[in-house]
Amino acid sequence: MIQARLLIVDDDPRLLEYLTDCLTRHSRINVVGSAASGRAAINWLQYNSCDVILSALRMPDLDGFELLRRSREISPSPSFIAMTGFDTDESMIEALAGGASGYVVKGGQPSEYVSAVFDALEGGTALSPQCVSRLVNRTLAPPPSAKNLSEAELRVVRHVSHGLNTQQIAQQLHYSTANIKRLLTSIYRKMNVSNRTELIIKLNR
Repeated sequence: MIQARLLIVDDDPRLLEYLTDCLTRHSRINVVGSAASGRAAINWLQYNSCDVILSALRMPDLDGFELLRRSREISPSPSFIAMTGFDTDESMIEALAGGASGYVVKGGQPSEYVSAVFDALEGGTALSPQCVSRLVNRTLAPPPSAKNLSEAELRVVRHVSHGLNTQQIAQQLHYSTANIKRLLTSIYRKMNVSNRTELIIKLNR
């Protein structure tokens, strides 16, 4: 059973304590570190490792966008989930374009954070329900760049835009995981992207 090693970053001490307490209680999450600023997180990452970074975007000394960029320079391995109380389409797309594996809005239930951690860890795109709803509305009509996709590929694209990972898409469409992987490879080639995050960004431009 996979256990996620998690680093939590937020300049609000009460939220940092709350998230650490809630997520530590989950048997498959190991909160290996917490940081009260972006700079503290960078210092932590230079000497420690984790699987997932759950970080606020808006912080005074070094914001989440810069933390995402610098963390990639230290190690490209950890998935990065952006967390914000100021939810806009622009910040969501900017975070995903920067390499974030997910985007969650502060104030959600603990289960939303848990789901986000494992969606990111398993290769999905972790999104709060309200973010999923907005992305669905933005991608109801396939963009011109998707005109060469087959019907099966378009169905996969729709589920990717909902934030589902490969296994979840396979279950929804009653395909094998191997078939979904082959369809994703074809979609990436036709859309000229290299992963699902780039695909979501392209669908929303």
